[in-house]
Amino acid sequence: MKRLFASMLLLAVIGCSGRPSSLQIDLAPSQMASDALEAYDANSDGKLDGSELDAVPAIKKNVQLYDTDSDGAVSEDELQARFAAWENADAAFRRLDVKLTVDGRPLPNATITFEPEVYMTDWVKPATGTTGKSGMAKMSVAPEDLPAEVKERGLNLKGVYVGAYRVKVEHPSSKLPADVRSGAAIGEDTSRDALDVSTQINISTRP
Repeated sequence: MKRLFASMLLLAVIGCSGRPSSLQIDLAPSQMASDALEAYDANSDGKLDGSELDAVPAIKKNVQLYDTDSDGAVSEDELQARFAAWENADAAFRRLDVKLTVDGRPLPNATITFEPEVYMTDWVKPATGTTGKSGMAKMSVAPEDLPAEVKERGLNLKGVYVGAYRVKVEHPSSKLPADVRSGAAIGEDTSRDALDVSTQINISTRP
């Protein structure tokens, strides 16, 4: 069973926006790195590369942030270092807006779901958003999954936890590729050095 050594401290709240400017956490980087290899290191060589990275899109998209020695593979030490960097960052809960386009056009009424990767601890919660006319969605965890300090202050915030996610996109009428609907095709690392406060997901349905 994954263990989460969590102690969260909300250091400040920015004015009327209600955004936490700093949220500190204690994760388990070593265990997370081990779990990532257990899940995706198909040939058991102690690193992720090639088709193994294809299976974990959150890392593949941001491989330059993980593969610090630029050898084309992500080792257990590199995974652990990346997760430790999240732990030491100045914020672990943040705003994130996503603009969705399909074949170059905004897609309204789509549901976007960020599902935590299997190696994330239980501290990282799923986040969802529904796109408007412009294709923009404000991603957020459920109200009950907001940081305790935020809930205690009765703040009406939207945001996501820093972590690695599979991104699922579903729509009631548009036929999207199966790997997009399942989360196999798209991944995101929601740390501030990987994503700004907004990002764009572009889906192609054309051959």
